[in-house]
Amino acid sequence: SASRIVVTPQTKMWISTQSCSGEGNVTFSSGAGIDESEQRFLLRSWTCSSVPKMIYSFDDVVTLTVDPGVVYTFSTSSNMGSSSRPPISKVKHGDYLALLTSGQNNDLQNLKGNTDSRAYINIDSKKDVTVVMDVTLDPINTGSVQLQKKHGGSTVKYYTSARTETFNTDYFEVRYEPSALQPQQIWSSQDRVLIDIYIGIPHK
Repeated sequence: SASRIVVTPQTKMWISTQSCSGEGNVTFSSGAGIDESEQRFLLRSWTCSSVPKMIYSFDDVVTLTVDPGVVYTFSTSSNMGSSSRPPISKVKHGDYLALLTSGQNNDLQNLKGNTDSRAYINIDSKKDVTVVMDVTLDPINTGSVQLQKKHGGSTVKYYTSARTETFNTDYFEVRYEPSALQPQQIWSSQDRVLIDIYIGIPHK
């Protein structure tokens, strides 16, 4: 297998899939190193044919690993944009997106709490959107994961739960707003946020 480590000081990033070929998987992990003993935590693995168009994360270090024979090309940036200027061109019908983040990463928001960790998602026209959330928040975290379903709309807060939300929109935001931790608690938070987003298609 081959790995690439992506590092950003802003504790937020997006990864845009350019192409993927070959038989095997693309694996996304929080942190670096060899395994959990070196602070690398597997969050999700996809076949090459099912890798998301976009992966959002609020971690500052992530690792992408591909199986032998898989060629995966991507672009990445820490510029998450804003509600008026999302960071990429509009997503469209049929796109699959993922938002993955871990409290065990050495992240600024884990120390200071909310640091405007938002994914801004702009759709080419109104579509049915399905957001599948598998959220685990450590008992020390009194924060939440939040979903804003339209421009200027109110936000709905989610805590530890598995939830599916379906709504019609051309714009929405997903936010991760953990509470602040003490320095000695960094790396020990068991927050685990796994969110799959389907634009105009049933979730798999």
